[in-house]
Amino acid sequence: MDTSVVATSSSCLKERVSRLPWGTGIYSLICTRRQTQNHNHHDLLQVLLEAQDEHGNRMTDEQLRDEIVTMAMAGHEATANALSWTWYLLAQNPEKDDLLFAELRAVLGNRTPAMADLVRLPYTEMVIKECNSDQRRLAEL
Repeated sequence: MDTSVVATSSSCLKERVSRLPWGTGIYSLICTRRQTQNHNHHDLLQVLLEAQDEHGNRMTDEQLRDEIVTMAMAGHEATANALSWTWYLLAQNPEKDDLLFAELRAVLGNRTPAMADLVRLPYTEMVIKECNSDQRRLAEL
């Protein structure tokens, strides 16, 4: 395999990502955080900024950006997979689907849910947790 093609396409992708609005926003955040050197942040970026390899080297801005983008994309993929399983399993169990949507209609009506609504949606919480922990148990709810 010609590794120059892989290296070229990888660098092209990185350059395209860096030109996206959120790509430049990530660089701006990294730059600001490096300049302030405030260690009072308790977030992923701070952990990555403080990480060192076995030689004591810290990550470059590009490495930091790549790690942050990877984590963000992984989070989106995990959410998409969880929702896909939930909808698939509900389609296999229409009576559970009916119960779920009855609870949603009763609590929300036609409005968008808010954080305060979550405590009033116990069946919805059970369905989501069960679909993503043990798919076989949905029929038992």
